Amino acid sequence: AIFDAVEIDGTEVTRASVHNLSIMEKLELGLLDSISIIKANQVIPQIEENFTRSNNLIIPDKCPACGGYAMIDQLNDSKFLYCTNPDCSAKIIKKFSHFVSRDAMNIDGLSDATLEKLIDEGFLETFDDIYNLDGHEDEIINLEGFGKRSYEKLIAAIEKSRTVKMENFLYALGIDEVGRSASKTISKYFNGNWFAFEGAIINNFSFGDLNDFGTTTNRNIYDWYNNSSERNMWIKLTYILNFIEPKQNINAVDLLGKVFVVTGSVNTFKNRNELEELILSMGGKLSGSVSKNTSYLINNDT
Repeated sequence: AIFDAVEIDGTEVTRASVHNLSIMEKLELGLLDSISIIKANQVIPQIEENFTRSNNLIIPDKCPACGGYAMIDQLNDSKFLYCTNPDCSAKIIKKFSHFVSRDAMNIDGLSDATLEKLIDEGFLETFDDIYNLDGHEDEIINLEGFGKRSYEKLIAAIEKSRTVKMENFLYALGIDEVGRSASKTISKYFNGNWFAFEGAIINNFSFGDLNDFGTTTNRNIYDWYNNSSERNMWIKLTYILNFIEPKQNINAVDLLGKVFVVTGSVNTFKNRNELEELILSMGGKLSGSVSKNTSYLINNDT
């Protein structure tokens, strides 16, 4: 939701998350409504109340990017709007954008605009094509907004990404409901060994038995694995990449069984990832939201 700027806890806020149709329906949102805003957990802007409840938004039946049919689906008691076209241009760009993002493969220089150009030129069809971009040097240098220096920096970032942690690679693949926290949990269980993870799938390992996992996540992992085009793509990537296996922390028992939620700024560390990795290395668990199972909430270095 985009609205007139308001100040909350010392920061100016102009946007709030409205991440599914059920929230829109519950709040009866519409254009020019008057709303109140809060920060959930003092971090995430959310709409608390809609005073005018115009409910005048028309839910599209076609994708604005590709014109494909838009479908409403139900997931865990919430409604979501999907484009049904698997070849939707927006989906393809966002898949690549997720793959190269900081918490995934961390390839600097591949913005959505740059990805769109490279996809339109036919240089990128699957993720492994990223590691063959050096075969298009002259064409890329001559693209609008590029040059020799930009190309060299991009190739250097791609080469650097060849060495990666399993958790980052797993997150980069974009498996449904396997986000950062779930990827870290899986990587920790298999000690960062991708091939142990793959072997577990072959032997019908139940991922639903892992902490905070369920039957849906387990099914999504196996649906992804059984997709032949997906499997062929990441098999190619495993020959390209070098996986970093984490060192075992001898103090792992210190936080065994404790559940942490990390929000806000953590200036004692370089970033939140560094703190989360320390928690996991010491036997702790991570959660994306506060619940009755939360042991500690770490917010803004407190």
